[in-house]
Amino acid sequence: MAKQFDRLRMLGGTASTMFALLAVAAVSACGGADDDGDAGSSGPVASASTQAVATESSSGGGGLASIESGSGTFSIDGQQFDADIVVRCLPFDASAFGGAAPNEADFDFSAATSDFANVVEGEVAFALPTFGPGAYEANQIRGFASRQGSSGVEQYESVAATDPDGNWLMNLEPQLVANGQPPTGEPMEFEIDGNHVRGAMTLEQNWPDGATGTVDIAFDLDLPAEAIDCSLRD
Repeated sequence: MAKQFDRLRMLGGTASTMFALLAVAAVSACGGADDDGDAGSSGPVASASTQAVATESSSGGGGLASIESGSGTFSIDGQQFDADIVVRCLPFDASAFGGAAPNEADFDFSAATSDFANVVEGEVAFALPTFGPGAYEANQIRGFASRQGSSGVEQYESVAATDPDGNWLMNLEPQLVANGQPPTGEPMEFEIDGNHVRGAMTLEQNWPDGATGTVDIAFDLDLPAEAIDCSLRD
């Protein structure tokens, strides 16, 4: 989990990170066996929050009803799902692993169907410092998605960040922009209004190894006000 968080907030010398979705189990925080999201020969690994929600539902601990849930919808490649569970997770603190402690405004979220066949997660970091002549505070979101494909689990991931004007761009590297590179990237839709988050982004396949597919995800969610420590629930 620490590795994925450290990957996202790599801005100059600053590290931390965020986001995930898994078929048959998924949610926010981190998963996978290395910094590429590649879990090696053992296959993809559910994120901490993913494991948390799946465990809560299947371990006889009260199931979905025992989790304070928000509401909303999400879609994968245009197929829309009602979210049976929507949770807010405390952002992962990477300071113990050489990364940055989360900004107090940072948050993670996850939405899933009751059978956990489809899940969408988001990990959002605010006011991340960049270093260079054009230094500015960037915001970032990491999107992770996973579903059951015809030949097994397919996993997808992408990162978006804001440029100096506050525009959300896919695959933007804020540190390069701060050092004089143009802020190139595909525009991304993302809005936060209190506990309501909505957005859409294209994720690139990173599992199985060598796969090159993409999926388009969208989400429109009302998050619960209280965040849970998903890292302690797997």
